[in-house]
Amino acid sequence: MTRCLLVCICLYTLQASAGTPASPDWNELAEHERQLLAPLARDWNRYSAPKKQDMLALVPNGNALPPAKRTRLQSRLKRWAELTPAQRQLARQNWHKLQAMPPAQQQYWRQQHSPGSLAPR
Repeated sequence: MTRCLLVCICLYTLQASAGTPASPDWNELAEHERQLLAPLARDWNRYSAPKKQDMLALVPNGNALPPAKRTRLQSRLKRWAELTPAQRQLARQNWHKLQAMPPAQQQYWRQQHSPGSLAPR
């Protein structure tokens, strides 16, 4: 019990001493974070702490991306932000189904549903 309490205190201390809060409001983000995550600005303060951390995990990599890939990432974030909760849930379900497919079937599905394909979505 004491050991568990000590671990919890240590973790809390580490989190409290980190530069970025676990659930920062939009105005607490650094400028480069706000630039990359701009499509999420409207809803940012309503996101849960884990969701914010997932999005912030994109920032270090996003800043290192070439401009074309960075634009693609922001476009995808914008499309995601525009989805209704029901559409997001469906997208998550489809993602899980895709991940459960064998690699060859995944590749076929991606070819059929790529942005440049004529197949219906």
